[in-house]
Amino acid sequence: MTPWLTADDNFPRSLPAGLTPADIARIDAAVAAHHAPSTLETYASAWRGFETWCTARGFTALPAALEVICAYIT
Repeated sequence: MTPWLTADDNFPRSLPAGLTPADIARIDAAVAAHHAPSTLETYASAWRGFETWCTARGFTALPAALEVICAYIT
């Protein structure tokens, strides 16, 4: 399972300024504690798809502009 927010070599991401490694670890733990592994894998896959789409079009995934999100889901 790929952690939801923690960056690794296979799943890099940009995070909002000001988040610390402790913040990321706390968020990962909270998400993992409240969701089945298959749900987390689905979330991670969906996020990778959005990041790939953003990168291909020159957008920033986080923070994402509302217009970018609307363009992605429509």
